[in-house]
Amino acid sequence: MTREGATLSLTQSLFTSVVMNEESTPLSLQLNSYESFNQPLSFEPKETRKYQDFIQDLDFFLTKVYFFHQRSGLLCILLDQLLFLLQFVFVLLLSLFLLNGIDFNRLFDGQHKTWSDVILPWSSWQLSSLQILLITLSSLYFLYKSIRFLRSLQVNLSIKAFYFDVGVRDVASYSWNQVLQRILSHQHLVLLQERPLTELEVVARITRFDNYVLSLLDRGLIPVHFTVFGLHLTHLTEGFLWNLKFLLFRFPFDPFFENSWRLNEAVRSIDFESKFRRNCLILGIVNLVLCPLILLFIVVNSFFSYADSVKRDPAAFGTRCWSCFARIFCRHLNELEHSLQKRLDRAFKSTTQFMDSFQDPLLRLLARHVLFVSSAVLAVCLGLTVYDEDTLRLNHMLTLITGLTGVAAVAKSFAGDSLLPHKLSQQQLFQQTRARLHYLPDNARSRQVMATLLQYRVSLLLETILSPLTTPFLLFCLRNKSREVCDFFRSFTVNVDSVGDVVSFSLLQGQRPLRTQLSLVHFKLENPEWTASAQQSDFLEFVRQGAHEQQVEVEDVDDLELQMTRSTLFLERQQT
Repeated sequence: MTREGATLSLTQSLFTSVVMNEESTPLSLQLNSYESFNQPLSFEPKETRKYQDFIQDLDFFLTKVYFFHQRSGLLCILLDQLLFLLQFVFVLLLSLFLLNGIDFNRLFDGQHKTWSDVILPWSSWQLSSLQILLITLSSLYFLYKSIRFLRSLQVNLSIKAFYFDVGVRDVASYSWNQVLQRILSHQHLVLLQERPLTELEVVARITRFDNYVLSLLDRGLIPVHFTVFGLHLTHLTEGFLWNLKFLLFRFPFDPFFENSWRLNEAVRSIDFESKFRRNCLILGIVNLVLCPLILLFIVVNSFFSYADSVKRDPAAFGTRCWSCFARIFCRHLNELEHSLQKRLDRAFKSTTQFMDSFQDPLLRLLARHVLFVSSAVLAVCLGLTVYDEDTLRLNHMLTLITGLTGVAAVAKSFAGDSLLPHKLSQQQLFQQTRARLHYLPDNARSRQVMATLLQYRVSLLLETILSPLTTPFLLFCLRNKSREVCDFFRSFTVNVDSVGDVVSFSLLQGQRPLRTQLSLVHFKLENPEWTASAQQSDFLEFVRQGAHEQQVEVEDVDDLELQMTRSTLFLERQQT
């Protein structure tokens, strides 16, 4: 069986749900709820609308409409932003208090004392020059975020008015697909476009830059893979990703896009490569200069954020979570964030079991023994302190309790829940995971790739803390790929009416690349009302016929994922 055959089987399985929609299976019941939903609204279009000025940049406007829905409306958005500002002020004041407001010499002198004995009055605080600089920079950042908050208030009030005009009063009671159908069915009243938009065009605008980043990653143009002392590492952080998008699309000097939808004409000239190299150097130097401040902020914020987790559940740092690289690598073209998160959630259990299946049984037995011993000693110490609190006055008793708690938490993360093996084999777990993530290699590198996608939380925390140090280095590495990046934008950027310049793969027209095939079928699954082009319809019909030949029966998304697993396993048996 060829690689194309395996790809076809995956796309046929994924398309099954679309087939069953047409045959009135339980998936189609969801579409029946749209009958009353799509009734035309009876309201007079307003001559002046709050959101009319924002529609001039339709990418910005539709993106805000999407996030307004995903963040549960106006009140939740504004409250979240306001609480962030208050949290920032709290962290700043608490840090200054810890540095200047406590007499640590008296606190640790071993004598009995009250809070008033160790807390210094405000008048005795002596701020250093570095602290004054930090306060000044923090004040400027707070002012900037406050202005952004007021701007966000204006924008989101307009977005709320837009939702009212399309008949959506409570966003929490509507799915995104329902909101999208509202927008499309009444766009002549609210969007003021000469040519009606389709589902693909709306989503392509929202995910325009994400599609470019995904395509750049597929072609190895983003430096994320490194070899250090013979070890193959994958490193991609939110900090570098933000800098990358800012560099490519929002940089003040010669960005690739002159606005949200139009490619900069200068990109097509040879001279633009040197400008891009210059921009990478500038942004890298800026990150290098700001590195101490950003690192300090991340360390302090992480300390306060994870303090409760360390106290309440230290074993949580031994659990796994999806990496930043996974959220890009596993993404479909034109896939929105909520749809990606839904797929990752469904794949989490099988992926975790697959990674745990490689754990050495001897290590697991040893960890269980360490867990038993540390828990026993910890129980004795806690029992003594409950019986007589004076036990805590013994030298380093509290330190011993804290250390034993940490040892027990680490041992618990390696011990596992049971000595019994998983019901499924490693191969079955891998096929089940690949059926949900779709883009995993079917070879010996599967475990290595999976480890980069699902990493330990403590590893993710360390990457986040080290991000200010690694981001300048990654930007300098990107500088060496300036010619390849510029050639990519020249070769794979196409102009589409009512959308603007997009990466050609996001049109979902070609059937050769694996990502394009699965993205097309996935988009049809997520948007069953979408009308595909003739070429796309031919491919989807071919996949539909293949799904019928397999006599697939799918009632919900979970059944669909299981069917994809069965199809993949069937291909493996055919190959052998």
